Amino acid sequence: MGMRVVSVLLLAAGAAKLASSFGAARILDQQEPLFHLTFRAFFKGVGFIEVLGAALCLSHISFMRKAAVLAVISFCILCYRYGIALMGYHQPCNCLGTFTETLGLSPSLADDIMKMILLLMLSVSAGALCLEHWLLRPVGSDCKVSDRAL
Repeated sequence: MGMRVVSVLLLAAGAAKLASSFGAARILDQQEPLFHLTFRAFFKGVGFIEVLGAALCLSHISFMRKAAVLAVISFCILCYRYGIALMGYHQPCNCLGTFTETLGLSPSLADDIMKMILLLMLSVSAGALCLEHWLLRPVGSDCKVSDRAL
């Protein structure tokens, strides 16, 4: 159930970015701080990746592949946020594009919500991958180190 909830949240965030990218807000024509793209181009690219990732996670692929997709996307988001923080960019993230204005959310509240969703995505995907690795492997399937490797 957690994987489905996180996938729907990712789908909503990606759809919000895509919808916002076609708007007329001034911020869309400003440069994003890390890759120096306009926010419009950045939202289109990231929104597409998030919608595609969510669609994969809501499809009939294996549970572990879903966890891997979510882990990769959430790790990329974490790296992006860390990168802009290292650069000294401390404004709230525009993770939902201009959709936050439509919802009447303050930028800082929307940023806090997106941080919680990111934490949830990381927890669910990492938890699923760890569960598979340590608990669900068949007994005796441990990787053996050969004498030649030493």
